[in-house]
Amino acid sequence: MATQAAEQFKLRHATLDDIPAVVELRNICSMEETGKPETDEARMRTRWCGPNFDPGRQVWLVQSPEGQLVGYGGVWHMPPHVRYWTWCTVHPDFRGQGIGTRLLNVTEDYCHQNLSQAPDGTRVIMMRGANKTNPYAPDLFPANGYAQIRYDWFMVIDLNGVLPEPTWADGVRVRTFVPERDLEAVYDADNEFFKDHWGYIPTPREDGLKQWQHWIENDPDFDPDVWFLAVTGEGDDEQIVGISLCAPKMAEDADMAYVESLAVRREFRRKGIGLALLHHTFQAFAQRGNARVALHVDAQSLTGATRLYERAGMHVEREYHDYEKELRAGQDLSTQTLSE
Repeated sequence: MATQAAEQFKLRHATLDDIPAVVELRNICSMEETGKPETDEARMRTRWCGPNFDPGRQVWLVQSPEGQLVGYGGVWHMPPHVRYWTWCTVHPDFRGQGIGTRLLNVTEDYCHQNLSQAPDGTRVIMMRGANKTNPYAPDLFPANGYAQIRYDWFMVIDLNGVLPEPTWADGVRVRTFVPERDLEAVYDADNEFFKDHWGYIPTPREDGLKQWQHWIENDPDFDPDVWFLAVTGEGDDEQIVGISLCAPKMAEDADMAYVESLAVRREFRRKGIGLALLHHTFQAFAQRGNARVALHVDAQSLTGATRLYERAGMHVEREYHDYEKELRAGQDLSTQTLSE
């Protein structure tokens, strides 16, 4: 398509009515990179309607003079507002015309305008990710002040053949999530377990619980039967020592389940609980008819999660690069190393 002057493209905020067009654009770009769709309208609606997010302030759309959606960018952040996740997508036919840079600029302007929400003296950053195969990210992001700091893996296992039986440590059993009883306990466990995850930032409990409640009530794929809890004790003495919180399918593949969160309480690690949770998860999805299970993991995991997943039979299918730009220097509230 012929190059058009940048000023001919219209920039505006989004409304919920834009969801179908945004999903189409995201999936056009995803198909180019991975050969698979990335999202669907139900998932995007759940995200856009959630607490701490307003598409009328935090999403920008770029339209061609003919009205075609050719660019999409946004910002997401939670209290304490020290990390802003940002993203931008440009239609393959309209790249090289300054649209990506324009979206980077408006998202950064938004972050600067909201710096006062972060506690005084704290470090504030913007982060964004890109598929390793993205040919534009290595030039576009550094040119706009971003540095690549980390990389993540998308790992998959095919559920064919004989799957290993889970072996549980003494006194540990597994059960499924009961929403009306377990929400707060599982939320607290997830936060405690992930304090050892690189980049973890504590969110005020009330805000985090509202986010979880929204997803449970509105995510069309939420199924409590695939949220697996490793526990010890009975009744009032029950303690959650491990979690495998899953979704039964992905937008890119209805036959592929997804592990959204897998973690073990620190004092219960190195007892085989993580591996047992994975084996239990794989068997449960095989029995439900899923063909594959996937997850994302920090490829430089502080707790050695990648070794666990490889031992469980998972392999790396895709790699993503994480980019960071510092907006304000100060005390870093995120986990950077394992504390004793």
